[in-house]
Amino acid sequence: MKVGRRDFLRGAALLAIAGRTYARAVRPRPPRMNVRAGTSTGGAQMPGATIDLRPDGTRDYVKLGRDLGAHAPHVFSIDNANRRFVAWVMISPTGPDEWPYLVFEGTARKASSIGDDGELHTATFELDASVAPRIARGAGAGVALRLPLDGGLSYAWRNGKGSRIALRIENQGASALRIPGASGARDSRFTFRTRGAAIEHAPVLDELRGIERLAPGAHVELECDLREWIEAAGTYDLECAFDGAIYPDTDDLGRWPEHAAETWDIHAAGALRVTL
Repeated sequence: MKVGRRDFLRGAALLAIAGRTYARAVRPRPPRMNVRAGTSTGGAQMPGATIDLRPDGTRDYVKLGRDLGAHAPHVFSIDNANRRFVAWVMISPTGPDEWPYLVFEGTARKASSIGDDGELHTATFELDASVAPRIARGAGAGVALRLPLDGGLSYAWRNGKGSRIALRIENQGASALRIPGASGARDSRFTFRTRGAAIEHAPVLDELRGIERLAPGAHVELECDLREWIEAAGTYDLECAFDGAIYPDTDDLGRWPEHAAETWDIHAAGALRVTL
């Protein structure tokens, strides 16, 4: 049977389409993080156990089990110096005696925390700067670094009314910023020391009262009540500190995990003499 040129070309075109379709069908799935359910065996190296490298440098051993189907990974920095990182993934729920472990290069890393989002859970793993890019690359994810946001903040401490202390933060930079506003009397972003010793009382952070937008040249005053730290009357020479965070001028405000790296830690120190 003779095959005409038109039939030949049509057949070749169909074969080419079929080849592309087959190539797409067998294309390997993108890599993902290998997160497995595991049970700690303690410090003893039992048969089949894998070394668990902890963030503090200590070692444990873990018996690894089923794959938790980790997906939607995010790897991002959690400090200004970009030395400490977090890997965040979604996983299947773990059993009551199990915990998620990130398996990489023959070792396992125990999740520092897990979250419950209904049918799916999340797991967070603490990483250092040496391993974070390799884990992200293996999972086909990027690495989000922190970028400087403090373009010129100035700080001034003063005694407020009664037992209150105020910190004025002024944006002397060229870009607008956002900062969580005053949070009432009990604000754990403030710390105090007297005569070289830390004041032990560490009150919890009250609910934040809105977000302050700091345009260039604008300022905000954050206050706390010193009675939440010191009860006894007297005159005190205080070393004051405030440790908080600022954000870009967007509504995302460091939301995990997509915008977690879009934050910048600030530290304001000063000294005051107060009389209660």
